[in-house]
Amino acid sequence: MLETADRTEASTQDITLDTMDPPSSGSDAPPSGATWPTRLGRVLVGCLVAEAAVGAIALAVLAGALTAPEPPPGSSLDRAAVPPPVLDTADGSETFLIAWRRSLDHDHTTTGTLTRRVLDRDTLFTSAWPDPTGDADRAGGTEDPAATVWLYRHSRLGGRTLTQIGDVATVVDPVEGRRTCLRQDARFICAADNGPPTSGAADQPMAAVEQAVVGPTATHRIVAIDPADVLADFPLIPIDIRCWEARSLTDGVDQRWGRRAQFCFHDPSGAAVFRRILGTTRVEILTVDSVSETVSPADLDPV
Repeated sequence: MLETADRTEASTQDITLDTMDPPSSGSDAPPSGATWPTRLGRVLVGCLVAEAAVGAIALAVLAGALTAPEPPPGSSLDRAAVPPPVLDTADGSETFLIAWRRSLDHDHTTTGTLTRRVLDRDTLFTSAWPDPTGDADRAGGTEDPAATVWLYRHSRLGGRTLTQIGDVATVVDPVEGRRTCLRQDARFICAADNGPPTSGAADQPMAAVEQAVVGPTATHRIVAIDPADVLADFPLIPIDIRCWEARSLTDGVDQRWGRRAQFCFHDPSGAAVFRRILGTTRVEILTVDSVSETVSPADLDPV
């Protein structure tokens, strides 16, 4: 066994010098049998000392890391560890359905126009909205030859409703049921529909709307949009509105709202005051320029 008790304090310089001694003269060198064991012992002692020093440094670093104070909240370390916030991408179906139902529950009367325009070649295969003025002369001298415009009226009072588009009107009454009225000369002739009677309640038309935007059979995705964009193109509609857009989940063929549609509802009255539907071959635009919460029985008759 090597005796190392007297050599544990040997420095790195001593080890270097010991291991790097130049050859000595024959009179000073110990017998060859004792030279190599002695030098080997010194090397082993040096290795043990170096290993002990490295271990002490590692323990010191570990102890410092364990006793170091945690970084304060909001530091760069915390920000690096926390993932970025996820933006809310939920659609606007819930608020859209609330606004639609409100339009079927609140009494109001509206007047405006319904315009249907055939799409030209440039807009036939795109989902971009066509120019609201169509092909009309911007100087006001020529009407749009591709557009058809009708008078639009819609009123609701106590469960009874009237919807009139041009010379055709539909009246729904809780007692008399549903009637279709056609203009003949200066008056309207009404006849009862052959369909089942209706109570005029909002639940029946709402079922079809809900089916189009929620559930596995939904055909459109609903998102809220900025009313300012609609008002910029259609300044005659009321300004106190909220608007949504419906985007088709497929190609829009044979769907009630086509490839793309927009809807706006009047906040004070709940009335639907704007609708724009981009179909496969035409665009339909409903604009209301007059809305009132004061409704009389005469507002429920076609004119």
